[in-house]
Amino acid sequence: STTWMIPSAATGPAEPATHSFNMVKPITSVPGVTMKTAGMTRDQAMELMQKGAFQAEREAAGKWVRASLSSVQLLSYFTGYTEHMALREEAKRRWGKDYSLRRYNDTVLSFGSPPVKYVRAMMFGLPVG
Repeated sequence: STTWMIPSAATGPAEPATHSFNMVKPITSVPGVTMKTAGMTRDQAMELMQKGAFQAEREAAGKWVRASLSSVQLLSYFTGYTEHMALREEAKRRWGKDYSLRRYNDTVLSFGSPPVKYVRAMMFGLPVG
């Protein structure tokens, strides 16, 4: 997903909007697990996603439908997001002054959409492991 690129590029890491955005992914992952393990209702999930994660009603309803079909889909989005954020931090460390968000995004996207561990290996010429 490229949704995590947009807020970061627009606001930078120090902006409060970025910190609020960073809470959206984990909050919207909760219904997928909680509805199956603790009996979260649709109304409870909608309230959590709309008030806690600032989701529009239509977007929250779509996430509820996806969560009711698969308990891991929304959680896997959050996992992918956190893996990409860690990869981005690694790129900053490895590339130093040559790092830019554009270079990072262009490099990541040039590999298509494999799992992050394969992108990392291709980006840095590492064995896959």
